[in-house]
Amino acid sequence: MRQYDRINPKDMGEEILGEPQGEILSDFAQPPLLTVGEAAKYLGVSRKTLYRIIEMGQVTAVRAGKATLIEKESLDAFKEAGMLT
Repeated sequence: MRQYDRINPKDMGEEILGEPQGEILSDFAQPPLLTVGEAAKYLGVSRKTLYRIIEMGQVTAVRAGKATLIEKESLDAFKEAGMLT
């Protein structure tokens, strides 16, 4: 029978992430996060329009299970850029 080295799950996680665990990675969406309905209401657009904005990459959105959550800071930046007419 072949023997394999045991892998410590903590070591494996650090290798995969490339960062020590516990640090916040800046590439991820930061709270507060809004649902699509809340974000659409905040911008004053329909949910369908907001999904188009997300698809174009103009706001930061993440999937959490079945929910799509949008970073409020990216909504503010989008609003300030005057992209809405």
